Amino acid sequence: MASITFSTTAFATVFTTVSTTPPDALRAQFVAGRGVSMTTAVSTVEEEDSDYRQKSRVEFGPDGVVAVDRRDVADPRYPDPPLRYLIFKDRSYCQGWWCLTPPTKTWVKYEEPGSIPHFSAGDIAMDEPATLKALLARAVSKSAGGVYDRTPTTLYRGVISHPDLYRVSPAFQRNYGGKRPTGNDAKQKIVWRIWIGKDGLVRRVWTSDAEKMGPTRVVTRITDSLLRGWGAETHIQEPSASDSAEPDEWRDY
Repeated sequence: MASITFSTTAFATVFTTVSTTPPDALRAQFVAGRGVSMTTAVSTVEEEDSDYRQKSRVEFGPDGVVAVDRRDVADPRYPDPPLRYLIFKDRSYCQGWWCLTPPTKTWVKYEEPGSIPHFSAGDIAMDEPATLKALLARAVSKSAGGVYDRTPTTLYRGVISHPDLYRVSPAFQRNYGGKRPTGNDAKQKIVWRIWIGKDGLVRRVWTSDAEKMGPTRVVTRITDSLLRGWGAETHIQEPSASDSAEPDEWRDY
């Protein structure tokens, strides 16, 4: 079974200097074998039973994210065991109630040519320095944000439309299948709040995205993500072939 090693290491022992801008601080985290963890609560107004929580561990390389370990938090409203995904370039692995495997296997393997691991808070990619720069440039207010992950933060607030986010964020472009938002999607806006630590790193992200579902109905999706342990030693191990069910093994389960 895949495993993760995660130890809290002070930033000063990992990086000798701290960049002055949040985009540069994020780029400085792209070091092999280092990562960050994130916990996200998601709720949908008018659909209480769709609320859920996820925990993620992210491993970086020199160019950004190389692996993600994302798991749902156990909830009595949903089947057991909770879902867990290991995501790598061109492939991912799943286990839990949705991913049924033969008795001798632990993981279901999905081949996904062209896929890229990344991590987002709501629809905001947390591994794209240019996207972070564009959002902060649109901030409409800035204030003291309290302490998160043992560091004082500054709270930035703003709004960005789906077309504007599409222009700056490769991850958001992939979510739209490479086609620009049109119709009602082009009118949607994301209200966001981002808490930046004194070291320039994001510690919390809150988003609200309202979607028109019909002539009179609007459903709002709210996410609240906490990021902890930037720069910690992280290794997300890929499951072995002997422990992973291929398509011909799991498709009938």
